[in-house]
Amino acid sequence: MKAQVMLLASVLALAGSGAAIANDTGFAQSTHTTRREGGKLCIVGHTHGGEGSGGTKSVALTGAINAFVVTTVDEYGSDWAKWSKAASKSVKYTKTADGWTAHAEARPCK
Repeated sequence: MKAQVMLLASVLALAGSGAAIANDTGFAQSTHTTRREGGKLCIVGHTHGGEGSGGTKSVALTGAINAFVVTTVDEYGSDWAKWSKAASKSVKYTKTADGWTAHAEARPCK
């Protein structure tokens, strides 16, 4: 009985480890040139961007990064949508009457 409980616990632990499951639509590599850059695979010559707004630059940037992530997930899958792994990052801010707008752009990498 104890062995069965240990086996069940192991199976449940593996089933819950979503990080081990890749999410790549295959669209990035079928439509764009990619290359290895510092241990990552990055799209060459194509960026994704997003805009966000808020009372502070930080809030605006968070919204812009979230927009980058959402559009990249939709097109290529979550493997490509990590801002921390993206290359050629660019952020531009605009002061508005209500606070700030941020435009974040980068080349997706995984």
